[in-house]
Amino acid sequence: MLTAVSRPVVAVYMLPAMRGTDDFDVWQDPEAARARIQEQLEQAQRAAVKATAVRDQIAAIRGTATSRDRAVTAVCDASGALLDLELTDDVQDANPRALAQQIVATVREATAKAGAQAVAIAQEAFGEDSATANQLRAEVADREARREAPGISYT
Repeated sequence: MLTAVSRPVVAVYMLPAMRGTDDFDVWQDPEAARARIQEQLEQAQRAAVKATAVRDQIAAIRGTATSRDRAVTAVCDASGALLDLELTDDVQDANPRALAQQIVATVREATAKAGAQAVAIAQEAFGEDSATANQLRAEVADREARREAPGISYT
């Protein structure tokens, strides 16, 4: 029973100390509190709509690259997935090792283009130095670093 009595007493002593803060004053007026909650809800809804639009824009990105000799064309999405690979008839006589290197280089270029587009969309939507743009920029850089790592055999 002593515990039940002491809690309200503590709260009463805290109230005068909180009265000077903006947050506390808003909650004293029920209409102001409702207006603030409504404003926060609308702000969250706008942010969700914006995030959905950005997600849809990034999902639609296609990075395309073509080799110098135009024999290889690759299309990748923003995640780095290869969506399409076109080879001209000229590759039939190509050295398999050289062709493999050409395909890998073309896919890397297409992936880099798609990643750059995704970062640009995030920067435009959320700001160049936003946490979202910085995270996406880091993911793209990490993906590029991993693609440059050895591990592909052309034998």
